[in-house]
Amino acid sequence: MTLQIDFDAKDTLNKLDLVKKDMNKIARRMMAKVFQAIRRDTRNTKLKGQVLQKRSGNLMKSIVYKTKPDFTGYIVARQIYAGMHEFGGKILPNGKYRMNEKYKGYLSFKLEDGTFRHIKELTIPRRPFLGDVFYSYFTTNKAEILMEQILDIALKELFNDK
Repeated sequence: MTLQIDFDAKDTLNKLDLVKKDMNKIARRMMAKVFQAIRRDTRNTKLKGQVLQKRSGNLMKSIVYKTKPDFTGYIVARQIYAGMHEFGGKILPNGKYRMNEKYKGYLSFKLEDGTFRHIKELTIPRRPFLGDVFYSYFTTNKAEILMEQILDIALKELFNDK
């Protein structure tokens, strides 16, 4: 007994060629899905109702991402003070902007009661909000799961397997 199977690979090969051509677009969609999730988790776990969100929400609004077709990209908070919150640091006086010669070399702050406080330096503690969430996606399988979902959708679209 002989079984014969005829398979026309032309259609499949054409579709695989489409996958190759669309891979840049698929890669960007995969990375965008991961960065959207990182931004959402940052908002929900690090900024919502915490000290970095209390005033205007501008820090959260400033988080943007850019994806590239080679499975890379970046996510960044564009507020000028974002790095200081993420990594901590010291603020030192700049003699260029002193109001009073007596307090040269000091940082001056007006308190709620109208008085001023003068200090030599201000240490801002590290309050990470973006980096921890980012690393959690790429050191666990969270990013991989999201990217596989996008790849599955793209392949189903290409092979009309809905």
